[in-house]
Amino acid sequence: MKITFLTVFPDLVKHVSEAAKTIDPSHDLLELHFFNSTTRPTPEELEALTRAIHDSDIVVLDAMGGDPQWIRATRLTLDDFDGAVLSWGAEFIDKVRLGSFSMATARNAIEKTDSHADMKHMPPDMKSMLGNTGAQKSIKGILNSAKKMIPIITEMGSSTDSGGEISGINRVHATVKGMRTAPKFMADAKRFSALGKAFHSMREPQADFFLRHLLHFDGGHPEVVVPTPPEALAPASVGAPWPSRHFSTVEKYRQECDAPHGRPTVVLLYSGLTYPYDSNDVVRALMDSLRKDCWVVPISIVAAGGESLEALRTLLSEAAPKLIISMQGFRIGGGPMGGDVDSSTAMLKSINAPIMHPLILSRYTEKQWNESRHGLGQSEAMVMLMLPEMDGCLAEIPIAAMTEPAQNTTTGVVTSVLVPIPKQIERFARRVRGQLRLSTTPAPQKRIALIGYDYPAGEGNLLNGAFLDVSESMAAIMRELSHRGYQTKTPSGQQLLNDLLAQAVNSPEYSQTVRPKTYLRADAEQDLPHPRAWQSMYETHPSPSDCPMTTPEGDFIIPAVDYGNVLVGIQPGRGSVKMATTDTHDTTRPPHPQYAGFYTWLSQIWKPDVIIHVGTHGTLEFLQGKENAVSAECFPDMLIGDIPHVYIYYCGNAAEGLIARRRAHAVLVSYQPPVMQPTRLDGELAELDDLISEYRRSVTLMPQTSAELLEQVHGRATALHLPTDLDELEVELARTKRSLVPMGLHVWGQAYTPQEARLMVRGMAEHGSFDGELAPALSPSEQAKVVGKVLGEVSDSSNETSLPEKSVEPKNPEDEALTQGVGYLASWARNLYARLQHNDEIEGLFHALEGRHVDARLGGDPIRNPEVLPSGHSLYQFDSRRVPTPIAVRRGRDIANHVCSAYRASHDGADPTTIAVVLWGLETTRTQGETYAQILSLLGVRSLTPRRPNSPHWEIIPSNELERPRVDVVVTICGFFRDLFSNLIDELDDILHAVAALDEPADINPLAARTRQQAQAMRQSGEPEERIEALAHARIFGPPPGQYGSGLTDIVDSGQWQSPEDLATAFTAASGHVYTRYDHGSHTDGLYDSRLKDVDLVSQTRSSNEYEITDLDHYFEYLGGLGNSVRAAKGTSIPILVTDTTQDEVYTTSVGRAAAKGLRTRLLNKDWMEAMLAHGHRGVTEIEKRVTNLVGLAATTDQIDDWMFDEVCDTYIDDPEMVQRLSTLNPHSLASMAQRMVEAHDRSLWNASAEHLDKLHDLTFKLDSSLEAGTQEIDYP
Repeated sequence: MKITFLTVFPDLVKHVSEAAKTIDPSHDLLELHFFNSTTRPTPEELEALTRAIHDSDIVVLDAMGGDPQWIRATRLTLDDFDGAVLSWGAEFIDKVRLGSFSMATARNAIEKTDSHADMKHMPPDMKSMLGNTGAQKSIKGILNSAKKMIPIITEMGSSTDSGGEISGINRVHATVKGMRTAPKFMADAKRFSALGKAFHSMREPQADFFLRHLLHFDGGHPEVVVPTPPEALAPASVGAPWPSRHFSTVEKYRQECDAPHGRPTVVLLYSGLTYPYDSNDVVRALMDSLRKDCWVVPISIVAAGGESLEALRTLLSEAAPKLIISMQGFRIGGGPMGGDVDSSTAMLKSINAPIMHPLILSRYTEKQWNESRHGLGQSEAMVMLMLPEMDGCLAEIPIAAMTEPAQNTTTGVVTSVLVPIPKQIERFARRVRGQLRLSTTPAPQKRIALIGYDYPAGEGNLLNGAFLDVSESMAAIMRELSHRGYQTKTPSGQQLLNDLLAQAVNSPEYSQTVRPKTYLRADAEQDLPHPRAWQSMYETHPSPSDCPMTTPEGDFIIPAVDYGNVLVGIQPGRGSVKMATTDTHDTTRPPHPQYAGFYTWLSQIWKPDVIIHVGTHGTLEFLQGKENAVSAECFPDMLIGDIPHVYIYYCGNAAEGLIARRRAHAVLVSYQPPVMQPTRLDGELAELDDLISEYRRSVTLMPQTSAELLEQVHGRATALHLPTDLDELEVELARTKRSLVPMGLHVWGQAYTPQEARLMVRGMAEHGSFDGELAPALSPSEQAKVVGKVLGEVSDSSNETSLPEKSVEPKNPEDEALTQGVGYLASWARNLYARLQHNDEIEGLFHALEGRHVDARLGGDPIRNPEVLPSGHSLYQFDSRRVPTPIAVRRGRDIANHVCSAYRASHDGADPTTIAVVLWGLETTRTQGETYAQILSLLGVRSLTPRRPNSPHWEIIPSNELERPRVDVVVTICGFFRDLFSNLIDELDDILHAVAALDEPADINPLAARTRQQAQAMRQSGEPEERIEALAHARIFGPPPGQYGSGLTDIVDSGQWQSPEDLATAFTAASGHVYTRYDHGSHTDGLYDSRLKDVDLVSQTRSSNEYEITDLDHYFEYLGGLGNSVRAAKGTSIPILVTDTTQDEVYTTSVGRAAAKGLRTRLLNKDWMEAMLAHGHRGVTEIEKRVTNLVGLAATTDQIDDWMFDEVCDTYIDDPEMVQRLSTLNPHSLASMAQRMVEAHDRSLWNASAEHLDKLHDLTFKLDSSLEAGTQEIDYP
């Protein structure tokens, strides 16, 4: 009997080959062939696999996470194979057949069966197969029975919490419900189940059973005796792996194996199966390391999903752990397919213990991991990081890896086995001990370090944080700490700020009044015993100018202030003062020495029990090291050491928060945005809006006045730099009025007031339900009206926290769908209104400080997805496997059509041939893939739903179905997209390759035409065919591995540039690294530039309600940087378009108009201005940032008109009263703002009037003089 195994399972090869020796010592009965699918195959290996399958009687397939080439070759070969196929993974589940049992037959049967049919409609033979228990009275009961009958364990696929494709176990279970077959089907199905159980628990007894079973039933050898299958373990049990013993209760384990003896209890969850690796040795090593300080209760999990949940709940409740360690590569109690997420979440909340998650490197040797820059690959990160993070897991530290590959002397197959990494085991154990101290140290003795930021360095930027008033938030935290018994002073936010300005600013521009703390360099080098780390820092930063915050003697200045058992410190900057640098987000460069000195002083001298980074975001998580699965040689891990790390992070930015979790072991605790309200038109804009309304009325009532009124409208619009076409003007004003504006900053722990909650609910209803999922029978505008009516039931002066249960009548009460929609929407509004008037920020923080569980919520845009709130929870990001969602596909198609239409309108109806698109990770997370779907639409590709494994999730639209020609693309990604969505990079590269291979004319498919031209040119230059195949179609570019941006923001901020060409050179050098399925960021000279020369327009989506393009420096970095680089490459300007997707209809406009809208809703909006100034120092910083962003947009797009700078200057500089307010609150940022506007004029970005320049120069001089004198009072004008 010939059996071929394709597997990722090293122990299978060992145990099966050993069992074969015992069963068939003379090699008369069995001929086994093994192939290791974890490696990238050679052509010879693929040929050998094909021959082996054709010659086999049975094929056993297991390629979960294996190289795609093995999978593709195997599937092709199976098309001509008629033997038995055994597989328990999604890759080949549709090919399974054993005797009369066949997944293909089952699938055909289910398609003919009513999924809602009752048991009585099932064939009689199915009833007898499944039995006649009371639980099987319906399809649900049948499926539950089938799940027990065929326990398939497969790759991570869809689940109840992630939705999407039907794959693996879900598909297998579903097929059973419609089968019409003889009892032989059930007999073979049960055999398939028994073989699967043996496969996933493979040791010597299981291997013996597996082979004897196949020989007896399928190999024509009935004389071979089949042993009784090895006894299955309970779904969850206390399992001591030395020797292997299992107990049904924790008490029995305590009596027979180990007792607490006063040690805190730690539960260790691990897989009791041997598939895909045997982890027993790792469990033993970890328990040995922890035994001195903890009572470890090892719980073995052998069943996936809900089958183990009840047993696990019982054991966890009995153990009552202080900490849970989960070695599973998926959610606790969920299994690889998700399971009952709600029940498992409730269980973890009730146990209330933090969850630490050591990593098992089942695809890497220790050497490979040490040498890797990336850490885990995408598929491993998906299972080992993304899923556990949904439970709020932390400390993702590798503790085990595979041995170096060795050839099995029996089979000839090269395999590895899993072994612990002793140094990493101890590293993890130290973090366990640090975490346990939080739950055992009394509050009066606990020491806490609050860390803020001030980059770019200087007084003006002190205590930055996205949407957070950091000084007031720190003060609020200290008050709450004092209230709960922690020993701390309680300064006001302003006093805290004054204390820091006096002695704790990085590289202050002006002298400080209090001598700062210092730390001897020699002591730092001794206290951080990493000689190679110090050497790398000194080599990277060799000159004194590269080493800020040092004394003349070379010792380190420590910017920090003590408040009893609480320290407030300022994180060092990454680069030297006022120098252009990309260090901020560069994970390939070590920090300067004082940076390491600061964290070493913190851990070794001040010795906190916990470090809290306050606000989004700092730079610790971006220090040199791996992208994930960090080692002790990675600076984030090295500097955070054993100290528990809490990170107060904005709920809308889970994508970047994951960097802190994965690289710096942070427990994320989210905070909410400030209230967001529609823009209120005032002044001349309000007058123009009223004038338009008067004109519209006059057309009907007094037509004789219409012409004059229309002329006035045109005149006012021209004066206000708005469109003069009336329809266009009304759209512009309407969109401005509907635009949501963040009002001020959030203070930690403060919930929305009833009035603010109503504003947020309105915004969520009008801006968040683009697909009508709240009430499909209602249009978005109708939804907004219903919510408005519900919210109107409470007056603005009311202090009610809930809305009265009044009915909202639909227009047509006879329409049942409409009635249900209105009722549901009214209920949704009431519940959301009540929910938004509290948050969990304070309790979430103290859960973290006291060593308790911080449960996780999905992060993202709270307007688009209100389930992000309430804040105060850990964060996880949207499942990247679901990108793009159906709604994102529709809106992405709209974006593509709008962009192409805008181009045609300005180019005599001609279609664009190439569009450069900016693709961000944060935008992809928040919109579930709008820009990604735009790219697919441009290429003439449609996304497929529902998604199925083993098949592409897309298809090319035939040319005869296209509504317009395909458009070539140049996609520029950021580093966050690269790290979080590498699966989409692979998919998009496959799509580009497929579109490029189409035999279509150039006017229909410019991508294919240019790819052919590129390939021909490369051949003529002597390039090898493999390189041509890899690069001729390549269209995805971004920063090199380890870097996240282009550095353009730092260059503009520092002023270290002379011309737009300098900016273009910097952008293309940083962003010109190519990404394909097999190329991770290499640089090919001239390739990016050659692509940019073909570009007709640049496109970016503005999807965030929080940020206009003037609010965020990354817009001028990417949108402006890309547009400027195209202009430099082509030698001519091209359209730069922004598509706003924050409202129900997408809207495409020029970058200049988008910037103007940003000004009108932010910098020139009195409501926004006053809300910011209410936050004092920090509010002025926010105003100054937007002026810098305006300069950046002017430098990179050449579409910022003089009037924009004029009005900013009129608003903030020409008004003496405003200048006095700003100088009192934050003279440093006011001085920077004035200097930035002078710079804009000097660079010819703004043609400033002589009067404006005189005032700016005068203000700059007076501010500098007053700051030098140590006073904030100025005589102006």
